[in-house]
Amino acid sequence: MKVVLDTNVLISGIGRSGGPPGRIFDAWLAGRFDLVTSEPLIDELRGALTYPKVRRLLLAAGVLDQDLRDYVEILRIKAIVVRPVDIQLPMVPADLKDIPVLEALLASGAEFLVTGDKKHLLSLGMPQIVTAADFAARLKAFDAA
Repeated sequence: MKVVLDTNVLISGIGRSGGPPGRIFDAWLAGRFDLVTSEPLIDELRGALTYPKVRRLLLAAGVLDQDLRDYVEILRIKAIVVRPVDIQLPMVPADLKDIPVLEALLASGAEFLVTGDKKHLLSLGMPQIVTAADFAARLKAFDAA
């Protein structure tokens, strides 16, 4: 199964191992699904990891600078990196910064895009766009089957 994780889910997954994003991040590291990303999404993650609020969250969780560099490299090596070309979005998102994540979803044919962006992405009404809690529940149900 191919899954795109929005940057907010990746950061939460790195910093909060107990919640749904953390369980999703751990499931990806364990090989339970294929993570799909793109160069623009990797760049977005790298930039977001420098934000003071994010740095404080991660430092409080015991995540060091070297750990962050390692996570970005693991992402680059282990994830499927797509190069969206000529992707026609079915709609223009209200937040144009969401275009790269939607392009990765459509270019890869991923089954899910997992996000915490209720205002912009979840409100699009696309069935493959789900919350971290919903996707974590799906993973748990899959394990129980």
